[in-house]
Amino acid sequence: MAFALAKMKFKGRDFINNAVLFQMFFPAIILLIPTFLIVQNVGMYDSYLAMILPKALSLWAVFMYTNFFRAIPDTFIESARLDGANNLQILLKIVLPMSKSITTVIFLFLFMERWTELLWDMIVVRSDHMLTLNVLLSQMFGPYGGYPGPLYAASVILTVPIIILFLCFAKQFKEGMQFTLK
Repeated sequence: MAFALAKMKFKGRDFINNAVLFQMFFPAIILLIPTFLIVQNVGMYDSYLAMILPKALSLWAVFMYTNFFRAIPDTFIESARLDGANNLQILLKIVLPMSKSITTVIFLFLFMERWTELLWDMIVVRSDHMLTLNVLLSQMFGPYGGYPGPLYAASVILTVPIIILFLCFAKQFKEGMQFTLK
């Protein structure tokens, strides 16, 4: 979607781009009930798909990719077209390999957002064996409120994957952040 908004000319492109930007102003809580009703009607309630799929599309990610793709010189795309490449080949073989740094930034931010999600997971999951660590931590304030040790240990366990991912992708994250600050 971002590649199409950034590099393709079609009727309604500006309207779609403005609609994406406009929807970013709405708080996510407004869409909570309609999204839940869709998940329930599709039959995904109480499943891992219900936790992951509605959060998979991020308007912020579309916005970031669109701005990144606009910064790619058109000469790369024009030369690929002269060599006979179609739009899908241009996207897969030229544009996406160039966007590793911004993809890392987007991945890390979206992973942290999904990893720390609480409200959506509390609403969409009913089974005890599918509860995320965040939901379990929020439930520990009840019977284990007087014993902070397990709560602190679980908080550390919750933080460790984010720290490990950041350390693994620190170089790409730094490169991506330098691009976004230009």
